[in-house]
Amino acid sequence: MKIEYRFATLSDMELLLQTRIALIEEDSGPFSEQDKEVFAENCRKVMEKGLKSGAFFAVLAFCDNTFAGTASVSLYHVLPGRKLPQGGNAYIQNVYVVPGYRRSGIGKNLIEMAVNEARRLGYYRITLHATSKGKLLFERCGFKQEEVSLQYMVYDGGK
Repeated sequence: MKIEYRFATLSDMELLLQTRIALIEEDSGPFSEQDKEVFAENCRKVMEKGLKSGAFFAVLAFCDNTFAGTASVSLYHVLPGRKLPQGGNAYIQNVYVVPGYRRSGIGKNLIEMAVNEARRLGYYRITLHATSKGKLLFERCGFKQEEVSLQYMVYDGGK
């Protein structure tokens, strides 16, 4: 099995959208068709803007020209602090491996490529939120769970 990896371009948008939807549905159940359309359009806007500006990138894996997996990274800045002197954070998300290719090392390679690219771009704090299914993989890649000292609620003025 020969796996090839590359970075996504704007021409990969439909593939990125399909895998984002597949990951969300696998994790939390299917969308209604209307919700799926709105979700896809919102994702498209964010990904297109990020790919064009350099604030987003994705790594893709292919096995004999067949899509096998992806990992996405959003890059953003906050005010610098002691733990984050440059203020830059890379947020890994949408790590998805097609079911038939799981447990073959593709997920680990995708994460390593995403981490290496983020570091190359100068982002040394790399965070993510792991599902229960992905937690072990991320731990094997060197991620550690942080204790949260404060939890917050997001204000939703519409409710």
